[in-house]
Amino acid sequence: MKKTKCFIVSLMIVLLIVFSACTKDIQENNPNENTESPKVEQGTKQEDTDQNILLKIFPQDGEEHFYHGYAEFGYALQYKDIIDQGNKKEIQYSGYMMDGEGDDPNDRAFTETYMIDEEQVVSKIEKAKKFGTYESLHLMDSIIENQIILKLPLEKGTVWEQEFTFKGQELVAKSEIIDIYDTNDGKKGYKIQYNVEDIEGFLDNVYTEMRIYEEGKGLVEFENKLPLSFYSSEEIDLDAESYKFAYSLVEE
Repeated sequence: MKKTKCFIVSLMIVLLIVFSACTKDIQENNPNENTESPKVEQGTKQEDTDQNILLKIFPQDGEEHFYHGYAEFGYALQYKDIIDQGNKKEIQYSGYMMDGEGDDPNDRAFTETYMIDEEQVVSKIEKAKKFGTYESLHLMDSIIENQIILKLPLEKGTVWEQEFTFKGQELVAKSEIIDIYDTNDGKKGYKIQYNVEDIEGFLDNVYTEMRIYEEGKGLVEFENKLPLSFYSSEEIDLDAESYKFAYSLVEE
């Protein structure tokens, strides 16, 4: 009986040794089989994703979109093309004014281009002919030429600065994403504030501008401050509200 028990114990020990050796051999021959999570490569894929986040903000449906604002101000905008330039894409729109001024609408036509890379969106507006001045209500764009309108990360509190020239003045625009919200259709909206201090020709020597962009719609609201020269007499006691100009997207 004792010999039988010793034999069984010895057999179990041998089996354990053999099993352990086989397990080790399997692991050595299959080094890729492990419980570690695969590493995500950084670089181009993430950068492309960031660019696509910016791209999907702007409509590319080919339909005309209409804007209306103060004093019968208005214009139409329509997607035309997207140009891929490698690490930068350009979304082009054609537009024309709808404010009751001018006999030929082609004279009051313009092209708006959004230049988008992995960091920011720059807006550029080119007019077919010169129309509207900063002393008029027909501003539709900013005093900041080739303006950086959005910058990554698209988070509340993101700030950036941009140097520019306006009527011979060397200035700095300080911009900030001040709010992010969910739209009724489950998309994102972004509210941005732009401020320029120490600028001559504006109330309190400050120019302010506000824009709201929504995914799939692009610009939905615009508001800025008119120059002092808009009114013929500076003797009139006017407050900041009197110099406000605004327009918004007409939604069905």
